Amino acid sequence: MSQENHQYQRWPGRHKQPSPISGLMAIVVTGVRLQYHRRFIKLLLLAGPASVIGICIMLYVLSMLELLAGQPQARELYAFARTFLGVDLSAVSQLGELREVIWQSVFAFAIRIELFVVMIIVARIGPGLIANDIKSHALTIYFAHPINAKTYLMGKWLVAATFIASVTLLPNLLALILGSMVTSGLPSIGQTLALGLNIIIAALGVMLIGGMIMLALSSITSDSRYVTVGWLAVCLLPAMAQAIVLENIPTDRVTGWLGSISLMDNAVMLTEKLFNLREAWQQSGIPPKAFADALAHPIDPFYPAIVLGSVTLVASAFCYRRILTFAKSAASA
Repeated sequence: MSQENHQYQRWPGRHKQPSPISGLMAIVVTGVRLQYHRRFIKLLLLAGPASVIGICIMLYVLSMLELLAGQPQARELYAFARTFLGVDLSAVSQLGELREVIWQSVFAFAIRIELFVVMIIVARIGPGLIANDIKSHALTIYFAHPINAKTYLMGKWLVAATFIASVTLLPNLLALILGSMVTSGLPSIGQTLALGLNIIIAALGVMLIGGMIMLALSSITSDSRYVTVGWLAVCLLPAMAQAIVLENIPTDRVTGWLGSISLMDNAVMLTEKLFNLREAWQQSGIPPKAFADALAHPIDPFYPAIVLGSVTLVASAFCYRRILTFAKSAASA
């Protein structure tokens, strides 16, 4: 065999230059497929169907409570509402008038539970999104034309966002549709569409914040174990600090920045503000003590919004700068 057969040679034909969109889709499809084949990820994704079933059961029970309100048979249904929603509805005779705020409370409660699932699933799929590419020196291949730093960052974020959406956005929208089918639904189509829009906005916020924070952590090191520890620290340590503050300082003094330490609690408070829960319950006519446990600690939403927005912007800027550095190094190589 001649020596030139062992050498790279110029292809005499014509190549079709791939577009940036094709590069982006290749990153997303490959990343999602690799993560989905992991057994533990498949188990975590079962939280999506479980959330749909749980929400539909809650909506059905509450619809039954509307029919049995004030009767002795409704005693266990009232206890159900107190346990899961934190609302005492025993003094309300016409629950149909509160159907909209009750449904909003159900989905706000579901999002609060789903945030915990998001923390776990991102801790499993997120650490290696960039760290593994740094470790395997694959960035030189990624940043070959037409993939640039923005395309790479968007592709990696979409991988994380896909899994976050699978346990937040999709289950909640499906539960809203199925819940409307198995019950009498919300009083008007406009209320249903408004609730669906709020669910989409809340899920997109979780996808943006969680995805960017994880990518920023993953771009720091090539060891995904350190990334996992950093992610859990970002999620849990502020929540623990917030719990200590609420336990040791009078509630009326925990305001402003002091009440906006926990990122997860901030997300819950902004979700409640998006759903307008506090104002809706205050206008419902039932005593404040009856729904106090259904709401997070009252904080001006300005502070949680600034905290989450600032953290997301800093994480995005830091991650982009890191990826841009890798892209320049790959170009020089």
